Amino acid sequence: MRAVAIQGEAGSYSHAAALAAHGPDIRLVPCVDFPELFRTMVAGGADCGVVPIENSLTGPLHETNDLLHAHRLCIVGETTIRVQHCLIVRPGTALPQVCRVASHPVALAQCRRFFVDHPGLVAVPAYDTAGSVRDLMNGRAAADAAIASDQAAALYGGVVLCRGIEDHAANYTRFFVVSRDP
Repeated sequence: MRAVAIQGEAGSYSHAAALAAHGPDIRLVPCVDFPELFRTMVAGGADCGVVPIENSLTGPLHETNDLLHAHRLCIVGETTIRVQHCLIVRPGTALPQVCRVASHPVALAQCRRFFVDHPGLVAVPAYDTAGSVRDLMNGRAAADAAIASDQAAALYGGVVLCRGIEDHAANYTRFFVVSRDP
């Protein structure tokens, strides 16, 4: 079973990219941030990593690009994932009860129109899309809802209130598969 490092938690878009690149027979190695992912890779804590390199809406991810140039890792593959953001709540929560919405800052930026259409909602930055759902369901989030994938909702027991809340349907993220060996 291949150990695959990602930034974020199970249910994240990076997790979806890892599954697309390697199939379901993987052992996920979640990392809090990109520097941790690259440290994990260099130290041999994972066989490969999956890192986002650019998004069709927000452009290149400079941090991952910089880290790729700073470390001696090889790009051994790539995959592209369609990003469809969902508003996810605890069971029994209705939209009028939602005041604060947590997610990764990039995901929040990709849903600006949703926040304009719902001016009473406050965006709360979090380190990960799926992690914000996990924390919401565990009662550890300073929010009433999260923005993430429907996979994250299913994985952590959340309810999808709204689907496709990203500003543009053509929301894709390109990921590189990196390895210590070519």
